[in-house]
Amino acid sequence: MRETFTEDEPYAWEVREFLRKKLVGNKIKYRTEPQSTKDHTYATVFLDDENITESLVSRGYATVMENVKNRNSDNENVKRLIA
Repeated sequence: MRETFTEDEPYAWEVREFLRKKLVGNKIKYRTEPQSTKDHTYATVFLDDENITESLVSRGYATVMENVKNRNSDNENVKRLIA
């Protein structure tokens, strides 16, 4: 099997390090999202009371995709991420 390599997105290393330091070796909780697609299941990850998705967005490491904004504009969790 041949390995393929792709160029990392900007700040990919910083995001991996943030997640590695925060999550590896710790017990997490997660909640699967009801708006999953046939190809993907989305989940929100929690460490203690911290919502890791919100932490990533607030630090600028992640953004809310337009299709998620459009499909879930009435979802309180999505509203909080957008804000």
